[in-house]
Amino acid sequence: MHLHRHIWSHNATKEALNIVRDVIHSSPKPLTIHEVYRLALQQPSTQTAKNPIKHMKNSSQVIELDGPLPPTNDHVIRSISYLKSAVLPVLAKRNEVQRVHTTVTFTKEELAARLQNLDKAARRTANVHSTQAVFAWKPKAPQGKPKPKPVPEVFGKEVGVGEDWIHLNRRRRRAREASVARDVAWLRDLEQARKEAASS
Repeated sequence: MHLHRHIWSHNATKEALNIVRDVIHSSPKPLTIHEVYRLALQQPSTQTAKNPIKHMKNSSQVIELDGPLPPTNDHVIRSISYLKSAVLPVLAKRNEVQRVHTTVTFTKEELAARLQNLDKAARRTANVHSTQAVFAWKPKAPQGKPKPKPVPEVFGKEVGVGEDWIHLNRRRRRAREASVARDVAWLRDLEQARKEAASS
């Protein structure tokens, strides 16, 4: 029994992700999906999107994979559809790229080319604008790490507050605590006296 199917993997390969990421991150401006596709095809690719001929499902059934090849079956980015549905969503989920709404400005040559694509009747009434709002892709800026909260100043640090006395035995530790407590009390009295002198 033979079943004819046209099956392509919808998984983004590592090479496809690397190529598209590099294209978007190296661009000084956001890129439309057609620009990403065009620039990605200019990058060398070690993988291809060749269509396998057949796959043996079991001893009594052969599934033949046929149908037209992708637009660029000699490159890992085999089509705009593959780029849009498989590669870009993975990069967006990883917070490496993001889709933004932006405005593109067409050159005179691009405007002329857009007019040439219209028939004569439509060309006479066409109102081709030099700018157009589009969705484009750009690198996603890494989120900054939250600033650490400032550590409050420990009063009496200069007389031993906050020091580790675990190496002292119980008797010496108690003596040290009492000594520090007296010094802290003296510091507080000194600070209060300075405040009163400054306000007088």
